[in-house]
Amino acid sequence: MIDYYFRFEVAAIIVVLAVVITFFKINRIKTRASSAFTALTWQCFTASLFDIISIFLGKNINASNLWLNYIVNIIYYFMFNAIPLCFYICLYYLSERYKVMSKKRYWGFFGTYLLISALLASTPLTHIIFWFDENYVFHHGYLFYGYYALALFYMGAGMTHFIRHRSQYFKNQIISLVTFVLFCVFSTIIQIFFPRLIITGYMLAITILITYLSLENPEDYIDKDMGIYNLRAFIVKAQENFDINQKMYILGISSENLAHILKSIGESNKRLFYKRVLAFFKETFNNQDVFRLSYEKIAILLSPDSDEERLKKIHEVKEFFNNPVKCGDIQVSVSVTLKTVETPNDVSTIEDLIDLLEDSLEEKPSVDFENILHADVNLLENRRREHKIIQLLEEAVNENAFEIVYQPIYNVEKAGYTAVEALVRYKTEEFGYIDPQEFLPLAEKNGLMLKIGSYIFREVCKFISEQKLKEKGIEEVHVNLSVIQCMQEKLYEHIFDIMDHYDIDYSYINLNVTETTTIIANEILLRNMNMMKSHNMYYSLDNYGTGLSNTNTLVKFPFKMVKLDKTLVHAAINDEKARIILQKTVSMVKDLEMSVVAQGVEDLGEYDMVVYLGCDFIQGYMFSSPLTPEDYLKFIAEARI
Repeated sequence: MIDYYFRFEVAAIIVVLAVVITFFKINRIKTRASSAFTALTWQCFTASLFDIISIFLGKNINASNLWLNYIVNIIYYFMFNAIPLCFYICLYYLSERYKVMSKKRYWGFFGTYLLISALLASTPLTHIIFWFDENYVFHHGYLFYGYYALALFYMGAGMTHFIRHRSQYFKNQIISLVTFVLFCVFSTIIQIFFPRLIITGYMLAITILITYLSLENPEDYIDKDMGIYNLRAFIVKAQENFDINQKMYILGISSENLAHILKSIGESNKRLFYKRVLAFFKETFNNQDVFRLSYEKIAILLSPDSDEERLKKIHEVKEFFNNPVKCGDIQVSVSVTLKTVETPNDVSTIEDLIDLLEDSLEEKPSVDFENILHADVNLLENRRREHKIIQLLEEAVNENAFEIVYQPIYNVEKAGYTAVEALVRYKTEEFGYIDPQEFLPLAEKNGLMLKIGSYIFREVCKFISEQKLKEKGIEEVHVNLSVIQCMQEKLYEHIFDIMDHYDIDYSYINLNVTETTTIIANEILLRNMNMMKSHNMYYSLDNYGTGLSNTNTLVKFPFKMVKLDKTLVHAAINDEKARIILQKTVSMVKDLEMSVVAQGVEDLGEYDMVVYLGCDFIQGYMFSSPLTPEDYLKFIAEARI
């Protein structure tokens, strides 16, 4: 009987136990990678333990305990050879965090292990893996080295997966992988040349320690303000439920005014608010089931056991927020929206679940049943439409597949159409014409507006130059600028370059911006406006009368013209107060020596009113809808006759 040196196995048990105690002491979200790591640690611990037991039993083997030696050795090999498999699974889910392993891949790897394990279980009868002779001496069977081949198989698969997805790993995870491979090779070589030295378990224990250090930081799943799980943790937890077809009942909580309230009460009271809310959640729900999706949104996984119990919990949440939250010397009242989602009845993917929660919590409820409503799954159709439009816009930007139309602007003093506004239109095969109020904000949010805006401006300048609009009596052309365009530090250079290319006088184009743009772009826009003004190019304030309608905007920015929003014009027809506001607005703008354009004029009554109030220009369907370039040229030709 070989006298094995097993102190390294004892050290391995100590190292693994230290890792286990540390690992489970930390409050962490359960992920597939952490589950695989948990299995890996216990397998290493069990393998080392049973290796030591097998050594002691082997020293006193006889006929009466031969069966026990077989069982202990089978358990050892069963656990030891599962370690490379679990390491591969852990490695896989460190890169594929939100993707379940395909059944084909899973059974390809796990099935191979089960086959070898079945052969191992039969070894007392077949001697195919190991056996004891009549003198109770341990021998390797002819398939014993198949375990080495199996380990090489998993290591090769792991290395291949790593190479293909190396960009998904952190630096310490790469170090862990390299260490695992080197330690496996190194320990195998030592074991072959020094069979008495049982060192493989210790090498694996050190690798597990390094792997533990390479796992994702548990704090990555914790919201720093409230100390509960965050969106990332919610995705992990929900995805696992989707993978096993587990029903989920989610309560979404949102407070539109929360950010403003907490900002106004001070940092200490803010902490007290979070403390009170967190204490309520801990008392009412399992800590593992509460997630903060964003600053103002929380999701809670409700128990699937009882409808009555879930409804009771929901009403407890409602009751808590219906009462002021005491924070020091003040009481904070927060109005909340509650929405419920059920899977898989409402949604069947994690992406749809997140979208539905986000959209439904932002939607203003039309019917209020005690502030608790089931999320409207139709919102997902709107989200899918948005995604499709964004995709189409990306293609359209590359192909310049936008149309420019022109709406005439009537000059009251000259009784003719001396100006025109260029507008963009977009037509698709799937949706037909898409309203600019729908696709332009999407283009803005997805970084496409700079290219679209540049294309529009270039096409308008080309049209002006080729059709010689000035000779046709058109004194100026209005072009809209987006927020993102106005945030460009040297917008004026880009604008001037295009106009110079088409030999257009700078004073010929009037740039339209909204008041929202002046707030967001502010100083950058002001510098661009002043630079353009020095070159005789001017701006108009578009859609005035909506939003803030801040008079400070008219004072600070050098606008040449103010374009009144159509809602202000329409309201003034039937409402005396609105008419007074419109009258005072027109008077104020003219006193500031700016021209006034009344937009959205649709009938003679509105026309008479805005002319009487002193508007200089009129734009609206009463005169013409936006026209194609060809129809616009015909329109102004007929208007001059």
